Amino acid sequence: MGSLTVIAGAARLELSQLANANSPRMEFTLGGGDVTLDFSGDLSQDFDVAIEGAAGNFTIYVPDGTPARARTRGAFLSINADTGWTARDDG
Repeated sequence: MGSLTVIAGAARLELSQLANANSPRMEFTLGGGDVTLDFSGDLSQDFDVAIEGAAGNFTIYVPDGTPARARTRGAFLSINADTGWTARDDG
């Protein structure tokens, strides 16, 4: 798959096993609501993910042992990272 694009309005959305898509680029444009993106699955290559969202609850799950870097932009952000993550600058 060359890329994966998801566009959704304000809603409850849960997507799991996203690593199985084996897409080098994933883009999520979300209006808000309660959103869960689970990047577990069989990871066969590195990939970039862009997530844009309005007000809401966004839960991003990255399995233990999977190298990842997250950068944030915008106002009114509250980020709670589990153990294993280091916060610095914009990420």
